[in-house]
Amino acid sequence: MASSTDRKPCRYGGRCLAIDEKIHVQKFDHPSYCPDGGHCQNTTADHEKGYRHVSMCPDLNQCTHFQSSDKMHCTQYRHCQPNCKHGSYCVNFHDKDHIKRYKHPFPQPCPLSPYHCELYNKSLETIEYGESSRDVEQHCREFAHVCHFGRSCKFQSPLHLEKSIHVPRLLCTFGTECTKLLQEEHLNMFTHSNIRDIRILCKHADKCHSRRDPKHLVKFRHAMALQDSGIVPFYHLNKDIDFEQNQSNNIAYINNYVERENWESLPSGSIPQEIIEWLRTVQPVHRCNPEIFKSILIHGHVMSREYMEALKDPGFAANSILHHSHIRRIDALKVPIYAESAKKYITALVAEEYQKKWILENTFE
Repeated sequence: MASSTDRKPCRYGGRCLAIDEKIHVQKFDHPSYCPDGGHCQNTTADHEKGYRHVSMCPDLNQCTHFQSSDKMHCTQYRHCQPNCKHGSYCVNFHDKDHIKRYKHPFPQPCPLSPYHCELYNKSLETIEYGESSRDVEQHCREFAHVCHFGRSCKFQSPLHLEKSIHVPRLLCTFGTECTKLLQEEHLNMFTHSNIRDIRILCKHADKCHSRRDPKHLVKFRHAMALQDSGIVPFYHLNKDIDFEQNQSNNIAYINNYVERENWESLPSGSIPQEIIEWLRTVQPVHRCNPEIFKSILIHGHVMSREYMEALKDPGFAANSILHHSHIRRIDALKVPIYAESAKKYITALVAEEYQKKWILENTFE
């Protein structure tokens, strides 16, 4: 066995994953334990490499033993806030628990990033037109924002790198040959060269007349239209189907099968109840009552039964209204205090309508 003077220093130091393996330890020398023990909060690369550390507690700095200063537990386990392995590329920036548990190279993320922060959008205009305001500068220095250019970002200023989150999207596999540059959903999912991951919001929203103009679309984003989404359209699907002929064919198929198999005919009116009940369970899925069909026409798409049941709750219905495209086009509602007031107002209106319906139903019963 080699003496400590003969062993070479392990190049990984305190970060060595083989630090407890007997053969490895015989060949390489490793640093001593950190004098701060389980109370060590230093997570810099130099410190982590320069010292060994006790095992990390699974609950990190959120551990109840740590928060209650349990000496024995804190001696055996470390309770620091480790660095997030994704660093400035972290996609969990709005996960409050994740932000509490791990250190990130950027400050507190703006709650309105990446799509709805007006001040950050103005800072992008500053880059283009050279104008700025004190409010914009102060906000962008205080909070981190998702860089609209993602993995294609070419800004190398220290301030931008410190205050920005660069979320890496998947690269479009078609590259410069992509034929889906007129599809909002595709542009929102994949990175393309010379196109921002998060394009500027078009002020005309879904009323824009330039939505089929490639030059306009690669610069501005719009509210999703039906043709851009994955929702199945509800119109013209059956225009070429002859339902009467289908029914005649089905009856003929059944009669031919019965004759071929020599089934014994049932007396008139004696069809077993279990057959009738089974047939009721296989009714075509497109059949629905007038109220449901009206709902489909109003909303523009088919909803699950669970979602429709939830609409009986005034609060849920109000929330659904708040997400309607007509409401989302109101720029003022991007300001939190206005959005909260609008939510209360719409909730009150919905509650009043539900109350009227309840009174009518119970008055005429």
